[in-house]
Amino acid sequence: MIPMGRGLCLPSPATVHQLFSVARDASIIPDISLDPVLTTFLSLDSSAALQHRYGFLQRGMSREQQAAFRQSLIGELGGSRVTYGGVGVIALALSMLFDQVAQHVRVQGSSTEGHLSTQGPQAMMIFGISTSSRIGQLINSYLRLILGIANNQETMAETTELYDSLLKLELLDHYERMINKKRMSSVSMQQWLAGAAFHLHLRLHQVRLNSVPLGSAKSLRFSYKTGLNHLIQGYAAYLRRNIQETAAPGPHHTAINAASGPKETSATNTTCSSSVLFNISLQALVTRIINAQDLERNRNFFIYREKAFQNLLRQREDFELRSN
Repeated sequence: MIPMGRGLCLPSPATVHQLFSVARDASIIPDISLDPVLTTFLSLDSSAALQHRYGFLQRGMSREQQAAFRQSLIGELGGSRVTYGGVGVIALALSMLFDQVAQHVRVQGSSTEGHLSTQGPQAMMIFGISTSSRIGQLINSYLRLILGIANNQETMAETTELYDSLLKLELLDHYERMINKKRMSSVSMQQWLAGAAFHLHLRLHQVRLNSVPLGSAKSLRFSYKTGLNHLIQGYAAYLRRNIQETAAPGPHHTAINAASGPKETSATNTTCSSSVLFNISLQALVTRIINAQDLERNRNFFIYREKAFQNLLRQREDFELRSN
């Protein structure tokens, strides 16, 4: 605590909460949390989640639309069964295809004309990151490609190995740019997190395909766990540097300007100098922003307990397109 004349120059919890709330309501608090679609389908519950999604989408369809939905999927997949379709990156790709085909069927009605191609226009965003970024491009390209080859284990292994190598190099370069070349930002953090999570499960899928040893997946998990801890420290420092004090009308008035957008909010304390109050408020606000990122869940994604990690590797469920 810093004495300032007759009082203490310390922002109250209510003041920090108000600063944070106004910024959050204005949608200028950064969010680097892992996309829930990733954490759902790259999990031990992936098979159940995919079955639920498949059933949920059909519940809003007529019988004719349900039939068209299933036939369109069979046409896209080349059959009604997908090898390892209930787990990991294959389940993730299927969930995206289900959504695409369901939307197409609702627009087209029960007609099977107007074949939906997975090679059609690409989405602008995938799992919270831009598909124009190199990491986003690689993830999107792999997911659009693999469903056509999922039942061919040899081709699947070769393709997954190629994208594993490409993502590994891109993530290493991305990490170096953030740590050593001062390219840290909320956008770059979210790209790295999504890319690392996806890459880890690419490696896990290669273990399932017997194309890499188990130790390869374990070492990658440890590498990303360590890298994430370093990046979080760098991200906190980035936020502190980029939350700036700006002049505003009125005496003793401090406006907080966040790294992710323009003026966030303001606070007043008549017993403190603006600069001292700002520095203390900044620390409290940065801590609140960091806590809001649910970083513990992000860390946990790379810190599976050994039993859970082994269970992920044992996942082998295929997926079959059953009729209702």
